[in-house]
Amino acid sequence: MPSWQARLMNTCTRTFMKPMMRFGSVESMRAMAGTLDEQQERLLTEDVKVRPVSKGDYEGEWVSIGRKRPRRVMLYFPGGGFVMRTHTQHRGFAARICREANARALVVHYRLAPEVPFPGVPVVVRVVGRIPDDFRISAMPQSIPASASWNA
Repeated sequence: MPSWQARLMNTCTRTFMKPMMRFGSVESMRAMAGTLDEQQERLLTEDVKVRPVSKGDYEGEWVSIGRKRPRRVMLYFPGGGFVMRTHTQHRGFAARICREANARALVVHYRLAPEVPFPGVPVVVRVVGRIPDDFRISAMPQSIPASASWNA
C-alpha cells in the first residue's frame, strides 16, 4: 500500500502537472521543470560530486559521494517523458543510492524529442555494452534502475 506521501505526490502530480503537459508546449514544460530543478539545487549535500562526460553518441555525468572509494557502479537512465531533463532531481536520486550502496553512478542522458524526431533512448541502450570499455569499468552493473518514462 502506498504511503500517505506517495498518495499526496500522486494527487499533486495529477492536479497540477498533467494538465500542463496536455495543453502546454514543450518549451513551457521545460521552463517549469527548470524552475523546479533550480529550487532543488540547494537540497543537494555538499559532498555530492558531479563530473560531466561526453562520449560521442551519448552524454552523461558521474555522480559520486565526497571522499568515498566506491566499489560498485550504477548505471542510471533518468526519465523526463523523452522531452525534458531535471539534472538536480536525478543527481539527488543517484546520490542517495550511491551513499547507501557505496557506489558511484553514471547518469546517461538520451537525446530529447522533438529536436530528435525519434527519442535517443534506443541509441543509448545500444552503447551500454561499450560503457565498461569507455570508462574502464571491470564489469557491468547488476541492475539498471529505470524511471517512469521507461515504463510507458
